[in-house]
Amino acid sequence: MLHAHRDTLFEGRDTDVSPSHLGPLAHAVRQSGAALGFATDVDAGRFALLDGQGRYVSPNHFLGLLYDYLMETRGWRLGVARTVATSRLVDAAARRHGPPGNAADLARHARQWRPWRGYAAHLLWHPHAATR
Repeated sequence: MLHAHRDTLFEGRDTDVSPSHLGPLAHAVRQSGAALGFATDVDAGRFALLDGQGRYVSPNHFLGLLYDYLMETRGWRLGVARTVATSRLVDAAARRHGPPGNAADLARHARQWRPWRGYAAHLLWHPHAATR
C-alpha cells in the first residue's frame, strides 16, 4: 500500500488520479507482481485502476465491464445508476441484459452483502477513527 499514512498536506503532491500521477503505483504493481493497482483521490470521488502490467485502465470502461460481469457471471438482476460523467458503456451493458429484477431480487442481494458492510466501514474509516 502506498501513502497509507495520514498526511493532511498529502506530502505536497497533487491528489489527482489521472494517468500522469500514477507512476509510483505502476512501478509498485510491476515490482510486486500484483494483479491490479487501485488509487483514489482524497475523498474517493474519483478512482484509477492499473492492470498487472501497470497500464492505466479507464474507470469508465471498468464500470461497464464490471456491470456486465455482475449481470452475466454472477446473475445480478438489479438496475444501475450512473453519473453524467460516467461512460455510456454502462447503459449499453444494461440494455444488453434487459430490464432489472424486482424488489425481491434487490432484497436478496442486500442480504448477501449485509455481513460485509461493517467490514467495509472498518477498512475505510479505521485509520481515521483513532485520530478523532
